[in-house]
Amino acid sequence: NFAEGRPDFCVMVALVRAGMVESGWIYEPLRSRCTISQRGEGAWMLDLQTGQRVALDGFSGGSLEDLVGFAYHRPLMDRPVPVRHHRLGSAGVEYVRLVSGQESFALYDRNKPWDHAAGSLIAAECGGVVAHIDGVPYRPLPEPGAPLLIAPDLQTWRQVRDALGLTPPD
Repeated sequence: NFAEGRPDFCVMVALVRAGMVESGWIYEPLRSRCTISQRGEGAWMLDLQTGQRVALDGFSGGSLEDLVGFAYHRPLMDRPVPVRHHRLGSAGVEYVRLVSGQESFALYDRNKPWDHAAGSLIAAECGGVVAHIDGVPYRPLPEPGAPLLIAPDLQTWRQVRDALGLTPPD
């Protein structure tokens, strides 16, 4: 996004120890804010101009017809689905929109640690479910093949998975 001149870009950094994400940072330079999380200590957004710190304590789900999220899953392009979805092209910015309550879910085919390590901890510390469609929780290494689904709670996670017709790989 940065190279194409789009405003939705960020820098993501994660501290990983023994295969577990311990801390995550998503810095959005054009918005002068950084979303931060530490395992077991919650998540917050820091306005870098004012120094104001805002706690992030959850993001919102809702009924299936009200859900809007991000979907990067090739099979969804070939058929209609009962939930609205779109793409920004920046997983980090998408994670921030999720935990800020602007979106309800995200689905990703590619599970590269540089796209998900920081955001996965931030979403989990906000009470969200970050797991592959087979129910296995996200871990940055090694990269599993099953698509990754993020939602505000288990009920919404299951609702989106089922509505999109996603079945776990054998």
